[in-house]
Formats: sequence, structure tokens, C-alpha cells
Amino acid sequence: MEPRAEKVNRTRRWERVNSSQMAKYKMKTHSGAKGRFYVTGTGKFLRRKCNVNNFRRKKRGETLRLFQRKIAVAPGNARRLRVLMPYA
Repeated sequence: MEPRAEKVNRTRRWERVNSSQMAKYKMKTHSGAKGRFYVTGTGKFLRRKCNVNNFRRKKRGETLRLFQRKIAVAPGNARRLRVLMPYA
């Protein structure tokens, strides 16, 4: 009698190849969020202020300089951004 052939489980083939490395599934970063939000070194999300581009000539210089700063995103929106930008 011949020895029995080893049964191959094709659904989990990646486990047999190299058990120390699992299959890597990469999530996509939302391209709209990528352009609108910045991530600090500590992991906070920053955003631009609104109303920057309308009626710039009417606005005071002090006001326009305030628009250059970035504001921290609200905590509820930050949770949503973590989903959109998983690698940030």
C-alpha cells in the first residue's frame, strides 16, 4: 500500500506558506480626507478654518493671519477620520 497523500486545505493556503507572516490586507486612505486634514506627531488631526477664500480684501490683516493657523478636529470627527485615514 502507498502512503496516504497529505490533504491540502486550499482555503487557508497562506498559512502553510509562512506561518510567521499572515496575508496583508491594506486599507485605502480616503483621498479627500488626505488633502484636507493634517496629522501631528502625537496623532491629533488638524483642519483649516472656514471662510478663508471669500472676501479676502475686506478682511483685516489680523483676521487673515488667524486663518493661517490650523485647528484641532472635534473628538467625534477624529474617530471618523481614523477610519478614513488608517495609516495616519
